[in-house]
Amino acid sequence: MRGALDTLGARRLAHGVRAIEDGALVARLAAERVCCDTCPTSNVMLRVVPSMASHPLPSLVAAGACLRLWHGKHSRVVRSG
Repeated sequence: MRGALDTLGARRLAHGVRAIEDGALVARLAAERVCCDTCPTSNVMLRVVPSMASHPLPSLVAAGACLRLWHGKHSRVVRSG
């Protein structure tokens, strides 16, 4: 993700849920208002996270991250910063 931010100047990232593993990165995403797209159902199905209960979505929202939730063809911004 840092490469996309630093080299490309990305303002929106797909599949950013693993950012939770790096507190400094989450803080940067929130501070720079970079929105991460995520599909919690897909994250569980693809075993990015073991279960919906352990999904990092609540922690990312609490940290001030901007998230766009996807379900099928539909999306919703959870926090826009």
